[in-house]
Amino acid sequence: MKKVLSKIWANLPWLFYLPWTIVFNFKHLPFKQACKFPIWLYNPHFGKFSGKVVISGNVKFGMIRLGEKRVFVYPGRGISIENRGVIEFCGRCIIESDSYISVSSTGYLKIGDNFVSHAACTLISHYKMILEDDVLVGWESKIMDTDFHRISVENGERPKGYGEVRIGKGCWLGFGVIVMAGVLIPPFCVVSAKSVVKKACKHVHQKRSWLDFLQSLLNRVYG
Repeated sequence: MKKVLSKIWANLPWLFYLPWTIVFNFKHLPFKQACKFPIWLYNPHFGKFSGKVVISGNVKFGMIRLGEKRVFVYPGRGISIENRGVIEFCGRCIIESDSYISVSSTGYLKIGDNFVSHAACTLISHYKMILEDDVLVGWESKIMDTDFHRISVENGERPKGYGEVRIGKGCWLGFGVIVMAGVLIPPFCVVSAKSVVKKACKHVHQKRSWLDFLQSLLNRVYG
């Protein structure tokens, strides 16, 4: 009985915002997909929303949760979304509270399966942004495919100011990471907290023997 009551209590916020969830699903998804209510909203705030929302692959109940409050240290401000382009979900997705998504009329945002973004994350797409499967994004991170202000300090020329952003499969972005336009991060990379990534990263593969691996493991455990 306690487990049942705890589950009901945990889902009360979702029930409160159920009308927004129902309207959003049937307004932006095909009828067959909307009937399964794949997208759940928690305290949503909408800007201009003339764009498309696409779900590719299998559609399941509650597979995409936007604005969910999971930690106490951030307020339950939900999710703020404006979409004049295309947002494509390719599977399970959790974007926690106090987060922001902005896609312009020329923007395309693709989110892979098993994507998790912790609180206070910002995603801005004016061109093309692809977040592949199993990507984990830490608190207060910002990912954008545009520089907004186009100017070069050295010669005063105006570069194009945008570029495709691609975060590879299995990447982990730490707390407060900023990813700028034109950045390509290879699969299974870890970006440390408060890093600013403004250029494409190269994949570095180090060949190690089992003895090297065991030695590094012992160093981690015993110092």
